Amino acid sequence: MENPIVENQVVRLHPDQVNSREDLDRFLRAFAADVVRQPTIESVELATSEEEGELRVTGWVCYPAMKSALEGLLARTGLPPLDVQVKVLPTVQLETPYKNSALFAVCRRRVVGACAPAKEAPVATIWEEGDPIRPIHRHAGHFLCQTVCGYLAWVRDSDLQIKALPGGDSHFTTADLTVWETGLEPFHRSPYLWGGTGLEGIDCSGLVQRLYRARGITLPRDSSEQMLVGEIVGTHQQHGPLLPGDLLFFTRADGRIGHVGVSLGGWKAAHAEELRVTTFSLDPRERDYNPERTRNLVLAKRVLT
Repeated sequence: MENPIVENQVVRLHPDQVNSREDLDRFLRAFAADVVRQPTIESVELATSEEEGELRVTGWVCYPAMKSALEGLLARTGLPPLDVQVKVLPTVQLETPYKNSALFAVCRRRVVGACAPAKEAPVATIWEEGDPIRPIHRHAGHFLCQTVCGYLAWVRDSDLQIKALPGGDSHFTTADLTVWETGLEPFHRSPYLWGGTGLEGIDCSGLVQRLYRARGITLPRDSSEQMLVGEIVGTHQQHGPLLPGDLLFFTRADGRIGHVGVSLGGWKAAHAEELRVTTFSLDPRERDYNPERTRNLVLAKRVLT
């Protein structure tokens, strides 16, 4: 049976027009651009080489299905049979914190991960001291590393200082206000930083992830992924007072969900926005009422029970 995804790629990428190594290099670049939709958690690196007249394709892709699709497409080129030695990156189980702990280490210090193995590449994510990290590939003086949420980023060789991951996790499953306020307190002076997850700089989803991780619960990294966790307990049209730890999701100017905060119980909430970490209220009777966030609230979800 034909794979409709592969057939669509055949139409877009035209593997039948690949008749030389130069064509093959262009095709592999086009394939990578076609399949990578979320650069922070998906990475494709493909290269060609030639030995004794035989063309070889090496590198990695994100998923087994992606590898199968690539192999199917390469079989349709106008070239002699290719030696395809493409690997699949390891995956992370999100359901249980540190489920694959034997494959992880711990950062000895704060580490900045970039979007590419280059000096001026933009920041993809940041590991704080004590965060689990998994180096999975070395290239061009960098390691491609993975977070417990599946995020991928490049770390310079000289920056990667790790130690063994300690055994055991603490788990927290009650929505206690004091615990959440105590956990939030160190971040009140933290500036907003895109991709940040620590005291020196943090973004909205990083703050939520950090607060939950302190309780032994690993959430996905992006707000768009965090909104898939837990059960809905309120919407813009209908929501009552919330429990501490409930997640609040908001739309941005373009109408897409792109911001997350955490409830402190009742109508109070905290988030990382623009300049720093702040608290606000969804109640118009309160002094710190935030009308924009109230207007843009889409839904509330409960992770803790």
